[in-house]
Formats: sequence, structure tokens, C-alpha cells
Amino acid sequence: MKLGTSCFAGLVVAVGASACGSSASGPDAAIDQPDHGGTLVVTLTTPPADLSTLFFAYQDGSDAWKVAPSPVAGVITIPLVHNKYGFARGCLAPLFLDSPDLRVTHATLDEQAALAMELGQCQAQRAASTSAIQGTITTVAQRTHDLRFGPDRKTVTTGVGETSASYALAAQPSTADLILARSDPTTRTVDRFAVQRNVVVGANPLAENLDFNALAAPDTVAQPVNPAYPTFFSMIYRTTSTVIALLGNKPPYVIATPPAAQRLATDTIDLAVQQQGAGLDDVFVDQVFSSPQAVTLPANLMGPLTVAPIAGSQSLHVGWTPIAVPTASYQANLSSGCGTRCTMYALISFSAGWLGGSSTWDTPDLSGVAGWSPRLLYAPTSVTVTVSANVESGTHATAGYSFVSHTNGVKLGAVRAASPAATPHRLCNPAWERDGRPACMTLPPR
Repeated sequence: MKLGTSCFAGLVVAVGASACGSSASGPDAAIDQPDHGGTLVVTLTTPPADLSTLFFAYQDGSDAWKVAPSPVAGVITIPLVHNKYGFARGCLAPLFLDSPDLRVTHATLDEQAALAMELGQCQAQRAASTSAIQGTITTVAQRTHDLRFGPDRKTVTTGVGETSASYALAAQPSTADLILARSDPTTRTVDRFAVQRNVVVGANPLAENLDFNALAAPDTVAQPVNPAYPTFFSMIYRTTSTVIALLGNKPPYVIATPPAAQRLATDTIDLAVQQQGAGLDDVFVDQVFSSPQAVTLPANLMGPLTVAPIAGSQSLHVGWTPIAVPTASYQANLSSGCGTRCTMYALISFSAGWLGGSSTWDTPDLSGVAGWSPRLLYAPTSVTVTVSANVESGTHATAGYSFVSHTNGVKLGAVRAASPAATPHRLCNPAWERDGRPACMTLPPR
């Protein structure tokens, strides 16, 4: 993402303030640590071909934010005077209808002198595929058919009275697993699920007619939730070459996988369940299994936040109470709405060394950093701030991995008069980007 002389409303929030001042962004009353400088090396992973639409900034200690040096061969090298630092990258994320998307990492050189910054959210559309799998689908009426081959995908829907449809799944010439799933679009309940292993697509399109009626019914397990509160549910089935994601938007939620005879020991089932509370509190669990099973939703350990404007600046002071899990890490999510089709997002992660025992944070004032895109400069009508305590164990995308997030938040009311639009809520886990999927999922407004 980028900057100019105005305020970035997703992080630099004008609430009862009139000027875009420069504000230090660091923990209050942090435990003193020996200070020293060094070099921060930021490696950009999966960068788009054109980096001109991105913004990079850094903070040395508690100094004002500055434009980061230009990347050389995908690497940004930053000399620092202090041990603590902040690094920000921003872009317009096509996965979220070109919504401004900002990521901020707060850490210390002692903990992390080398930082990998994922740019997958900023990717443009993939290059056009040069081959395809194509043919006719035989099925029943009013069903959604998901076809996945490596990174390529196709969705085919049949309407009332339609029992067949032609399809063309654009694909790159390769060998990969073809995953097929059929579901009821009103409930996302899967009634057919199959894997064809090691399908070969060459330079010429592969002709294959698919009879979904002949496919086996999936193995299923019920996922219990509290029906009194909204729930988000998703399941990712992953083979060594292909991934398919299935969402459940209505209870009862059912975990569905290909039948056991089609599954391999290397296949995994990644289950994500979020249970909202009465307000902006929720608990989220992402766990990976080798066989279909439900996750257990724990009680939310994160208490209420305090969020207040800082007089004379564009920053907000955010405070929370740490949970009683010493290994927990913390991250903040900010979103601001400014009318229809106008939402900005920011995801901020904190290392234990940067927090230094503190549980407060001031949103950074980036208004003095040159280069921020005018497209990102909106005056917000509402701002939502959430803080999550995350407990992670295991290796991502492998069986046994667990990510549990305890979240609470505050929504600030109208900041300016405008046609109001509810601000969507986002669920974020930076680990997801390691698997090539979006780090954040946009949920309905709360």
C-alpha cells in the first residue's frame, strides 16, 4: 500500500482530532531492554511483477515512520539505530475487491532480524492457463459443483430442472489430483466428494465427462456449535498437489471428506471454526487432522479492550489484559468503513520482545510518510478495533497443527456524517498465507 500528506484512516484514525501529527507508536511502560542497532532484512515472498502499487515503511525504535528503502532482488535492507522496530507493507488487495490492506509487524532485532513479508494478498490475477480439462457434467438440479486441479478451479451451478452442464476448467499443463465436490448451494451441505489421483493435463485440453451421480457420498462428522451465536465454518481438504475449500454458511455444520477408501495418509483436513459472542468477542480454532473429526471450541479468554483517541494526534491508544497462557502471541485487526464499497483493513502483529511485558499499543501515524496512494485516503464513518491472543502449536498444514485465537474488540461510532455502511469483520491468521490462501477471511458485519 502507499502514502501522502493526508491520514490513512484504517490505522491513522481521526477521532476527535483535527491534525495529522506525528506520533510515536510503541508500548507504554514497557520493560527496559538493552538497546542497540543493527540491520533488518525483509524478504518479499510471492511478490507481484509490479511493485509500484505497494507501500513499504519502517519505524526505528519509537521514531516517526519513514519510507523504506526500495527492494533489490526482492529484499529490503534497513539499517536501524534501535533494537525495536516496526515494518509496514500496504497494497490494494484484489481478493477483497481492491480494499486497502495494511500489514504491520512490531518486533526486535534480537528476536527477528530477518523478516519474511508475504505479498500474496497483493497479487494480480494469475496468468491465463494454456490448457484445460473439459467435458459434460451429469448431476441433479440446483447443485454447486466445485472442481479443483492443482491451483486451478472451476465452479459450475445447475438451475431448476437442469441435470447436466458443460464445463471447461482452465489449467496449466501438469500432473495433479482432481478433486470434485457437489453441494446444495442453500446450505453448502456436500453430498458427493471424490479425488482422482495424478491426472495428467498436456498441451491439448483433456476431455473428461464427469458423472457426479455416480460418485460416492462423503464421510461426514457433525461440528457442534452454540446456535445462539453466529458461527463461521470452513473446511479445507488438501492433497499433496490440490486444495479445495468448502464453507458452511448455515447450521447444522457438517465436516465432509472423500470416503476413506479414496483418502491417502498424506491428505489432511484443515478445519476452521469461529464462534462469535454477544458483542465483538469471539473464539476461533484452526486445526489440521488426518481423518474427519470435529474441533472443540474453548471459552474466550480475552477480556474487554480499552480504546481511546490520543489528544493532538491521529492515533488511538489500545489496551488489553493478557490471557493466562505464557506462549500466547498478540495481534490487532483494524477495519474502517466510509460508505458503500469503501472499507479498509489493517493487520498488526506484535512480538513478545517488542511488547516488553506491556499490553498497550498506539496505532501508528503514517501521515508523514510519502508515497501513500490517494485511493487509500478515506474519512471513516466507523472504526472497529480487535485484539487477539493466539496460541499456536505444531507445523502449519500438517496433521496435529493447532491455532486458537481469543478475541475481543471495540467499535467506535460515526466519525463523520455520511451514508452509513456496516463494516465487515475479518478473521485473520498470518499462517494461512504460507499455504497460498488469503490470510484473512471477510465475515458479515456484526
